[in-house]
Amino acid sequence: MTEELLGGHGCRYITSIRALSHPSLSTRCPQTGKRFRKVALVEPRDKESTCDFLTRIKKLKLTSKGKKETVEVYDWRLLEFISKIEQGKEYEYNFWARSFICRV
Repeated sequence: MTEELLGGHGCRYITSIRALSHPSLSTRCPQTGKRFRKVALVEPRDKESTCDFLTRIKKLKLTSKGKKETVEVYDWRLLEFISKIEQGKEYEYNFWARSFICRV
């Protein structure tokens, strides 16, 4: 299911927090040269687990070429918004902003 949702969008998904800091993780798209965004999806209703997850990301102290990197954190339901847009639904609000939780 994850492959179906993300693979077609040029996304690389990882399931390990440590993998966020692995040197093999590209920082730029080879086709466009645009910088990749690091995005984490969380279940915000589970506050304790979410806080623990964010703390573990923060402890990585991510950097690229000496510059501090951030991870954007969104409610996992962002994927539902995107799926509905692909089916033709239009929103009158910014679903990215609505799903945004924080930046670590």
